[in-house]
Amino acid sequence: MLLIAGLSFGACSDDEKTDAYLEASTDLINLDYQGLWEGSNENASFELGANVSWKVTSVNEWITLNHMEGKRGRTTIFITAEENLTGEDREGLIIIEGNGLYQFIDIYQTLKSEELTVRPTSITVTKSGKLESGEQASIDIETNSNWEITECDSWIKPDKMTGKTGYTAVNLDVEQNKTGNVRTGKFIVVSGSKKTEVTLTQNLEGLKVNPRTIEVNIEGEIEGEDAVKFDIDAAESWTIDNSATSWITPSVTNGDAGNTIITLSISKNGTGAVRTGSLKVITTSGLEDEVIVTQTLRTPATILYYEPFDWCTNDINKPGSADIQDPVGTNGKQGTTFNLFDKKYTGAKEAFEAAGLTCSNSETSIYIALGYLKFGKTKVQTGITLPAITSLQTATDAVMTFDVSTCCTGSLVPDKTKITVEITGEGSLSRNEIVKKIDNIDTSDGYKWNERTVNLYGINANTRITIRSTQQGMTDAGADQFRWFVDNIKIIQPSN
Repeated sequence: MLLIAGLSFGACSDDEKTDAYLEASTDLINLDYQGLWEGSNENASFELGANVSWKVTSVNEWITLNHMEGKRGRTTIFITAEENLTGEDREGLIIIEGNGLYQFIDIYQTLKSEELTVRPTSITVTKSGKLESGEQASIDIETNSNWEITECDSWIKPDKMTGKTGYTAVNLDVEQNKTGNVRTGKFIVVSGSKKTEVTLTQNLEGLKVNPRTIEVNIEGEIEGEDAVKFDIDAAESWTIDNSATSWITPSVTNGDAGNTIITLSISKNGTGAVRTGSLKVITTSGLEDEVIVTQTLRTPATILYYEPFDWCTNDINKPGSADIQDPVGTNGKQGTTFNLFDKKYTGAKEAFEAAGLTCSNSETSIYIALGYLKFGKTKVQTGITLPAITSLQTATDAVMTFDVSTCCTGSLVPDKTKITVEITGEGSLSRNEIVKKIDNIDTSDGYKWNERTVNLYGINANTRITIRSTQQGMTDAGADQFRWFVDNIKIIQPSN
């Protein structure tokens, strides 16, 4: 009986023998360009279950597995893939064989899509090189490739010029702006094929002097200015160092934050040569700026003649008459004037003659406006002749300037007036030849003052200068009346 039972058990075991199997947990794995599981930051893997020995018979060269063969049981196989720099997506295949059984796992890896983010790309710093908050300027770089900074202006100094994948903060050391002008620099962040330009503007906030260069004549003056000045605009207290320039004395040598006007007292230049001095402005935090003063040997210009027509006031008006007005200044809205030669007006002609002025012809169409003269009317055109400059005992070159404007019709159409300047006696209106008259000098578009300049050569005490309308004896009305205004006649002997 025991023998029979044993035979029966052995037969049952052979009939129930297990089939061979080889099975992977997936047949498709997607990787990102770095070779990691897509959507995560981990290496991809799969499980292989088998009751037979197995081995990897085929795998792409850019794929590495931690197990290439194994025995029965369950095995976790990790995949390491190279970064995909091919410029396109790629496919791979893993083939595993065991006892005639096969498993095929497809691998899909996306191409590397380069990413570069730089923040900020536009930065403004103050004269000191810091942000307005007083902090150091910086940028943040975030990229999926190594990066470098190129084409960087020399006054911008990043604390890192290269870096690796990921996030990096780069501090910018910006030199103090001593140029006297706002300046803009740049650099480029390069990561793979990506480029981002960063611009940095450095203003003069914190300390600014204006002007930074000053030129004065031998007397220490600027012609046409009442004083030699410069401005300091500072965000903090400051001092002026003029220890190297004893011939320049500032009105103050220190001050607080804000805007301060400095007046300079400059000694006469008795050295016989042009000289240059400097004033350094230094703030409490060490910001510096400099004013350069150049003193030439040029003598000041001399005013030989000036007629401002300040006698043209209502004080010489006829008692009880309407006040004279300012046609140019009111665009013709207030146009009351009176005739200079009308005997009803007390002192008008006398004031005209006291100024040494005469009518350029026999016509009497000269009118008093408020602070200047008006000329011309229908059929009548004229001008004025200036007095002789008796102080000119020798031939002298000079420059004459005067303000001129035209009158308009009631519909504001400007008269077509042109101006003539002519001289009698010695002198010329040209350096190289004798020219006694210049015609058709433009006036303006009507009720607008324009300054005109005429060069005078070789004039002396016998020279007489006339300013009149080019048109004379015209008879048309309307815009052809050729009326005009004159003010501020000045003759200057230029500096030399």
